[in-house]
Amino acid sequence: MRIALSTYSMERRMREGTLNQLSCIAKAKEMGFDAIEFVDIWPHDGSSREDYAKRLREECHRLDMPVANFAVGADFLRCGDLPAEIARVQHEVELAAVLGSPRMRHDATAGYPEEVRGARGFDSCLPVLADACLQITRFAAELGVQTMVENHGHFCQDSERVEKLVNAVADPNFGLLCDIGNFMDGDEDPALACSRVAPYAIHAHAKDFHFKSGMEPNPGRGFDL
Repeated sequence: MRIALSTYSMERRMREGTLNQLSCIAKAKEMGFDAIEFVDIWPHDGSSREDYAKRLREECHRLDMPVANFAVGADFLRCGDLPAEIARVQHEVELAAVLGSPRMRHDATAGYPEEVRGARGFDSCLPVLADACLQITRFAAELGVQTMVENHGHFCQDSERVEKLVNAVADPNFGLLCDIGNFMDGDEDPALACSRVAPYAIHAHAKDFHFKSGMEPNPGRGFDL
């Protein structure tokens, strides 16, 4: 098992300008990590995302820091144009290949479009989500990239729903990024949720959460009820 630093953890430093994705690689090495995960591609010098991905790959090779994963956003329900969204995510797969990442995480959805009225439970949306994920993972397999979704975005966050999605896709190139902390946003015990999805996990995120009952005094800004 490799322990990787996610560039997401350095987002504040990157926005401040004290780090960029290129310098994050050396920082991760300095901190003792075994690998690095890139969340999106953020060129700090105005270069194209494709050229910057090549430079990131070269720097990772120079410092012997393997790319563990490439993570991007996606939404197959709220996108407005599903074929265009699938094509966009497939282009992100191409970037993952340029980056030298063996895996790519994309989201599934944050929920059903607000303008749609009537009952719209997760099961009614599952065929759309599964078909989109299947198209992307089959495309990715040709490039040697394994794809996955994360328990992320509330609507597709609890362990039962992500398990359903992985099984509906039913492709050996597709799995789950298990985010241990995110299950708490779905009102689940992470230990129980992780035990359910462990057979499908091909990558994991570990993070600290401040868990506090909503019936107690609010500890202040940043607390999620």
